[in-house]
Amino acid sequence: MSNCDQRIKSCFFALSLVLVLLPALAQTEEEYNSSRKCCSSEYAGVTYYQTGDYVEAEKWFRQAAEQGDAGAQFNLGNMYDIGRGVEQSDAEAVNWYRKAAEQGHTVAQYSLGEMYYRGRGIPKNNAEARKWLNLAYAQGFAEAGILLAEMVLDEQKKGK
Repeated sequence: MSNCDQRIKSCFFALSLVLVLLPALAQTEEEYNSSRKCCSSEYAGVTYYQTGDYVEAEKWFRQAAEQGDAGAQFNLGNMYDIGRGVEQSDAEAVNWYRKAAEQGHTVAQYSLGEMYYRGRGIPKNNAEARKWLNLAYAQGFAEAGILLAEMVLDEQKKGK
């Protein structure tokens, strides 16, 4: 490879790097700090959760969830769903699952659909359950398809 070819490749690499990094550089300092705080809070929550410190995990998930982090919202909903690190509450689980689901979080969409289907923390509503389960299934979450099939069989048994 000639010296000229190496310089051209280097220029293209540098240009690619600038094009990839440019959107991040366009953020204001406040936006950058907010996004880092949110993500680092969720990461801290995951770390504490994995080590079994659920009280500390809840604190960090809540901080990120209140800043709009869908992953943290789902994780907090799951903690309320199973009562790990917090007092079990179906209504709180639904609240956090909904926030994450509305942002397109696949497993939260499934979880919210299941809550509607089972009538946990919210009145049973098969139309809403189907809506959320279909969204999760459309994103490739196979368990949503299984629950949708269960709903169809259940409705057939009941003669609906």
